[in-house]
Amino acid sequence: MTEPVVRAFNARQLFITQLWQFQLPELAEHHANWLEVITRLREKDPRGEAGGRSLVGGWKSPWRLLAHRAFAPLEEQARACFAQVLEQLQAPQNLPFDLQGAVNWSDHHSYNLQHGHAQALLSGVYYLTVPDSSGDLIFHEPRAGAKYSPLRTASPMSSETVAITPNVGELVIFPAWLEHSVNQSQSDQPRISIPINAVPRR
Repeated sequence: MTEPVVRAFNARQLFITQLWQFQLPELAEHHANWLEVITRLREKDPRGEAGGRSLVGGWKSPWRLLAHRAFAPLEEQARACFAQVLEQLQAPQNLPFDLQGAVNWSDHHSYNLQHGHAQALLSGVYYLTVPDSSGDLIFHEPRAGAKYSPLRTASPMSSETVAITPNVGELVIFPAWLEHSVNQSQSDQPRISIPINAVPRR
């Protein structure tokens, strides 16, 4: 009996989903001031953004945070990161876009439901505080049919969810259509993050 022939083949990756993780240590000097501003915003508007939000059990600000003068350094750095990602994606050169930012203040037992960001070019989130056990960022299989496959492997081609434990001062950027959620926080300290959407300029 002859041995099976190991044949050469061509492998192509289709429908690739990529994440971009940027460490922005130069913004650390602004964190204390930003947390003070965010605390005042919450005290002024304790109801926050009501209706249709993904955050359960916490507080979310309206999507106007980056218009606040104090957050100009974040807007500047985030814009450069989003532009770098768009360039890698071979988007039209100098594609005009605006950034929209909000605050997710997650208290004990808070979590985010699975959701995406319609009408955005890209989405991201910047982390101000990340206490231990405050909930991982979970990305869900975007290919509708793949989730029904019985094949589960360690390969990126698998259809398992992907969990990321973020770091303070990290900006995670991902396709706006990639649905994501956040596990329930088991921390007594708040996790405070700034979701950011890059949207087409009108």
